Amino acid sequence: MVREGVVVEQTRVAWVIGAAAGIGAAIAKRFAADGWTLALTNEPGVPPTAPVPLAWTGDCDVRDPVAVSETYRRIVQEVGPVMAVSYNAGVNGPYEETMATPDDWRRTLDVNLLGAVWVAETVAPDMMARGAGAIVFTASTNAHKPAPYMIPYRASKAALVMYMRSLALLLAPHGVRVNAVCPGVVLTPMQMRVNEERAIQTGRSPEDALAERRARIPAQAFVEADEVATVVALLVSGQVPSIVGQELVIDGGDVQYL
Repeated sequence: MVREGVVVEQTRVAWVIGAAAGIGAAIAKRFAADGWTLALTNEPGVPPTAPVPLAWTGDCDVRDPVAVSETYRRIVQEVGPVMAVSYNAGVNGPYEETMATPDDWRRTLDVNLLGAVWVAETVAPDMMARGAGAIVFTASTNAHKPAPYMIPYRASKAALVMYMRSLALLLAPHGVRVNAVCPGVVLTPMQMRVNEERAIQTGRSPEDALAERRARIPAQAFVEADEVATVVALLVSGQVPSIVGQELVIDGGDVQYL
């Protein structure tokens, strides 16, 4: 939805951050199928691998607000005004049931929380000026599920959800919709690393660890990345403009079964 009297450019540009694999790649594919012109970025040295027609690709160190601003400037200059943002950059760990180190906290918060802040606050002014735009953060059900491992990750995702809710209230009067998705267990490369590390910590095989984790999900199935992409595509489409400041949980009922 666009505010009355505001003229919006014809080219629909979506910036997908963290598009190399997993959920980000699935979102990029879905956006391409929906007709978006894409700008895909990843951390330096990790090229996008989503099999989609790419309008623009590049590196972006989300930990650095100057780098984020420069990447955004190049996208606008070379592709066009950004109408939608999907933030998927993320790191996790430590996997042991132990206190995290200061470096663990800095590494996790810099990417999972502050990177999202730098991106959102870089694109928001232009979206507000146009009276239209959508920002969707990929959070996690771990924002709601405490555990004695991966504590910085859980805390960073919980903080991201609160940031989203607060930012949504700030931007909604200007026609900009901000939301988040909270996926459950999606068998991305990052999730498989988590499973392998947890299997080592608990003395099980990776196969047994996965089977045990699946059994604890009420729907008895892991989430598909394409399911998450479908929800994100809806949120940026503007088809349901009243969805604002929401965290949409996609987890087979897992977060209900703490």
